[in-house]
Amino acid sequence: MTPDSPEAGDAWLEVRVAVPQAWTETVATVLTETTGTGSVIGPVAEDRDTAPDGTEWVRTYVAPGAEAASACERVTRRLEDLVAAAEDSELAVLHPAMRRLDDSEWVDYWKRFWRPFRVRRVAIVTPEQRPTVALRDDDVVLLLEPGRAFGTGRHATTRTCLLALQDRLQPNDRVLDCGSGSGVLSVAAAKLGARSCFGFDIESYAITVAEPLARANGVDDRCRFVTAGFDDVGAILDDGDATTEFDVVLANIFWDVLEAHATDIAKRVADDGWYAVSGCPKTHIDRVERALLDAGLSIETLDVRGNWATFLGRRER
Repeated sequence: MTPDSPEAGDAWLEVRVAVPQAWTETVATVLTETTGTGSVIGPVAEDRDTAPDGTEWVRTYVAPGAEAASACERVTRRLEDLVAAAEDSELAVLHPAMRRLDDSEWVDYWKRFWRPFRVRRVAIVTPEQRPTVALRDDDVVLLLEPGRAFGTGRHATTRTCLLALQDRLQPNDRVLDCGSGSGVLSVAAAKLGARSCFGFDIESYAITVAEPLARANGVDDRCRFVTAGFDDVGAILDDGDATTEFDVVLANIFWDVLEAHATDIAKRVADDGWYAVSGCPKTHIDRVERALLDAGLSIETLDVRGNWATFLGRRER
């Protein structure tokens, strides 16, 4: 662990970092994907000091146990990687500070901060909140526990993919979710009518969140998750799975991974299928666009929201 990282023991650790306001959602996603828990942006009741001017506190939590030290080290590495990839003077340094939480602080912690939200027809709520949330007749309800799940759908890149699914997904489509993380996109696709969803992620703990999310939403019979990267998943699909091309290919991952694996993404898009590639900061649109075009993908739509770009299109035949 870093020098200011207390040993966890049997206690949860809070990881807090001051983040430029334009980058809070991105850092929250990185933190929660790394620790396997949710994230909070902004001040909380326990804060005794304010974030520096122009920044917000972003925090996540590390579960107690033997893996706490490695989780804290992963947090530091992922933040360093983000700073290096961003090439943004505002994001010159991200220094996480960590502190122990006692049991009274952790009990029902998430219930104090989590608020349900919607992405058009997809309403994202906790199981406890569902009876109290006003839902529309055509809502597709996605249940999650934000204290466990990461990648809850709030980030602009995830929201854009959720909108694309609502606009383009057809009944019985087969979906490939590259870098599936918490499984939010796969589960949403299944609830919107997909026949099957296959998600893969290099982080082994992702599957421990994605599978329970699918079960909680009653779509575990149509969602399969594996621990794999692009190289490994090719062998898994080619070796035994009847489906090696998909009607829908989603990739909501870091821009450099998109650039490096554009060809891998392209070869999984079936005839008459479509793709949604997200996670690209505005500063790297040209590089990701060139990689997609070189891989034989057409770009029908470039959707830019805030600092983030999402590419939608089809495979050139």
